[in-house]
Amino acid sequence: MGVRFSAADSSNLISAMRNNITNADLIIVRLDAGSQHLVAQLDAGVLRGAAFTAGRGLFAELILPGIAKLREAVSDIQAELASYEYAHSVIAGYGNLDHDDLTTALQEANERLRLIEEQIERNSDFLTQVQAVFRGDVEKLAHQNQVLQRLKNQVENEIEDLKEKIDKLEWFVADVSKYFSDSLEVMRLATQAAIELNKVAVEADGSYYTNGVDLAIIRGLSGARISTHSHAGLGIPDGFVVYDTLEHASALSYDKLVEWLGSEEASRLHSLARNNPGLLDSMLREAYKLKVDGDPLGALGALFNLLSENGWIALQGGQTILDKFKTNGDWDMKRYLAEDAGYESGAFYLHDEQGRVVRSDVFGNVMYGAMLAHWGVDLEVALKGANAGTAAGVDAGVNDELDDRAARYGYDLYKKYPNGLSEKQYYEEVASAKLTG
Repeated sequence: MGVRFSAADSSNLISAMRNNITNADLIIVRLDAGSQHLVAQLDAGVLRGAAFTAGRGLFAELILPGIAKLREAVSDIQAELASYEYAHSVIAGYGNLDHDDLTTALQEANERLRLIEEQIERNSDFLTQVQAVFRGDVEKLAHQNQVLQRLKNQVENEIEDLKEKIDKLEWFVADVSKYFSDSLEVMRLATQAAIELNKVAVEADGSYYTNGVDLAIIRGLSGARISTHSHAGLGIPDGFVVYDTLEHASALSYDKLVEWLGSEEASRLHSLARNNPGLLDSMLREAYKLKVDGDPLGALGALFNLLSENGWIALQGGQTILDKFKTNGDWDMKRYLAEDAGYESGAFYLHDEQGRVVRSDVFGNVMYGAMLAHWGVDLEVALKGANAGTAAGVDAGVNDELDDRAARYGYDLYKKYPNGLSEKQYYEEVASAKLTG
């Protein structure tokens, strides 16, 4: 990738751009005030004559619209500079980053981890342990394993740290690459327009001629489109990565929801819910009682359910839910969003052009709630499974208030749209739900 980030250089860039924006504002204010004053004097009849009348057309039709567009461009740069400052704040804490160096370091760390794991595996081999007993090296082998395990933990932490830095650097590059391009294009057009205006021939009687002047450039300046990419005012906590791809993420989530609900496993669960209402809910309730609460009566309750009609199907259905919704499971939506964004160092935020914000892991929890509601599982049971984390095998969020709200919202969506909802409806509902934390 060949990308480098210097926190000091980035800070200097921010300071320089702030100064340039201040100076540009002053120049534009003076240009605008002078031009407006001239036109006002002409309109009031204070200035008379053919030259002034001709000049009014030049200012009103060409120069004033150009100044207005320049003002818009500077405002755009100012807003996007605020977004750049946010991106800078996310990554600056890491100091200087070099993508090539980080990638090389990650490869080397992965290789060290592989060698350590191979040695641990060899030490754990049955034959190695038997030989250690006969040689009297049991204590030595145990000590070596402890050292290797500590090394393994250190290298794993190093790998996570390197991955996080690479993720943040790649996000920074992708995020800031959208900034300033259209406003800088306006500045370029303004420069060309000034050159063309200098070609305008003005006669002594005030007449002016535009022969040889490319008026398309001047009019193009006024018609240039500016789109501001801003994170300001979104209410996103400090330090989180932000992408302006909420609608795209919602479409991906909707496609996965349709795919999963149409799967063979989901069809069996839906059939069970229709033919034996409450059985899957009861099976999950007893399973969580055993796995989460450690209550042995949960095993008895599960056995009782197993002996009922379709009990075996309910048991398999419960296991399907535990397997599919676990971290990195087939129905773990945050995994797919992370892969799609190329950012796998935890949750991030998504927003759209209307300023609506959703945390990335919300989609998975909304889907979890909607799907379990579809299969007749009680909300209380679903939340217990979600908050149980790895103890129950489901990692939809451990005692996270936002995760609970998102799962509840999934149930609400199912009640509101019992016959299904369109991709657009899904997007509008989730985007407007204020599930931001």
